[in-house]
Amino acid sequence: MVAAIIFDHDGVMVDTEPLQSKAWIEMLKKYGKEPELYENGLVHIVGISIDENWKILKEKYNVEEEIDCLEEQRGKIYFNLLKGAQPIEGLMDLLKNLNKEKISKGIMLAIASSSNKEYIEAVVKKFGFEKMFDLIVTRKDVEKGKPNPDIYLKVANEFRVKPSDCVVLEDSQTGVEAGYHAGMKVIAIPNEYTLAHDFSKANKIISSLKEIDLNLINCLYD
Repeated sequence: MVAAIIFDHDGVMVDTEPLQSKAWIEMLKKYGKEPELYENGLVHIVGISIDENWKILKEKYNVEEEIDCLEEQRGKIYFNLLKGAQPIEGLMDLLKNLNKEKISKGIMLAIASSSNKEYIEAVVKKFGFEKMFDLIVTRKDVEKGKPNPDIYLKVANEFRVKPSDCVVLEDSQTGVEAGYHAGMKVIAIPNEYTLAHDFSKANKIISSLKEIDLNLINCLYD
């Protein structure tokens, strides 16, 4: 029986990937670099942490500045861009329905993301989600990021529930693998930026948050 439902943030709750990419592009141009986009139209890799992306971009474009300094600058750009962020289709209705289950069945809700907490909290506040989630865990709260299971095991530990009683909602291969290795049920919701990812470790693959309800979640345990 499900005890907790855990949302990834970027690409599952909010369409932030284009905004993330735009912020990285602006930063690289500040350092005189001309960014090259991947086939999905982004300059960064979806599903890994900000620091991991910076390590890749620093090497690829030969940027010598320290990551902390780079991210401080990029963060200001991205934080401003977040004002225009929009929720993924179906998110609002899903959260309203799940919060009814929180009250009646005691199901807990969490966000577990490779993004920085201040970015997540800004989005949560923007859309009035503060009372809907019981916990936010980020990459900086654990030793190893996705695809390692640490971030999801942290949620289970904080909630004092078995990992097998948790359901993860993810849009990327690394996130799916993190949930899988944590021993949790995983629902994958690929988007236009992650269609080429390997979702073979997901228990269920769907095309939209609108397909999710408690019946679908409970069927994962049949």
